[in-house]
Amino acid sequence: MKMHRIFLMTAVLLLAVIGQQVRAQAASDTAALFAEMKQMQEVYNRSLSFNMRITYASEKQPGAVQDSAAGGIAYAGANYHYWLDSVETFVNKSYSITLFKKDKVMYLSKPSAMGPALDPVQQMRAVLQKTGYKSCRISQQGGVKTVHIDFGPDGAYREMDMSIEKKTGYVTSMRYVVKTAMLMGQNAALSADQVNAAYGEYAIVQTVFDHYQLLPADYAGFYESSFFYKDGQEFKTTAAYKDYKIFTGSPNL
Repeated sequence: MKMHRIFLMTAVLLLAVIGQQVRAQAASDTAALFAEMKQMQEVYNRSLSFNMRITYASEKQPGAVQDSAAGGIAYAGANYHYWLDSVETFVNKSYSITLFKKDKVMYLSKPSAMGPALDPVQQMRAVLQKTGYKSCRISQQGGVKTVHIDFGPDGAYREMDMSIEKKTGYVTSMRYVVKTAMLMGQNAALSADQVNAAYGEYAIVQTVFDHYQLLPADYAGFYESSFFYKDGQEFKTTAAYKDYKIFTGSPNL
């Protein structure tokens, strides 16, 4: 299972739901979710960093964890940084730099014209707008608020639960049920039927979020000069990354 893909989907889904103006069947659902998401948007619309621990299991065997990974995110405006095990990505207004540490590869490209992949991007917004919500439920116990969203039985997402710390407004955990084929990526060797037979049609992804920290107002993320420099038209690594080989994925960098 591609944990890097699951990591990005989880991060995007979290921030997309926060930024989404929701629609549901019942007016009371819509009002409640709208109020909740507005509060969360205010919390996350700041320069922030946090860690994530992700586990994946088949819905057929929910108690058997098939894969896990740990990483984190830091973002401030157009600058952001995320890491997952041995892969680390830095993005600013000029460059996107991904380090594949095991392979000693540095991949350079232009940042996405749509902005950071961790923002409530149009791709995930479109999914939420198309699917809508069948129903939702918000409950509270002690210092924790739980939001349960039911997407319906046959869509890309079946359901999602978020636990929110009332004191801070931070999401502390997320659990969502998603079609397994979506986690495999478009280049997966198996067909959808083969994936369903091997792993089950739906997967359970659970994430714990912790170590939240507000970043300074002048947080710049990183400087590309720490990683490489240009010698004419050639990119060369700095001494700190002398063991890395540079590949470029965009023209006219």
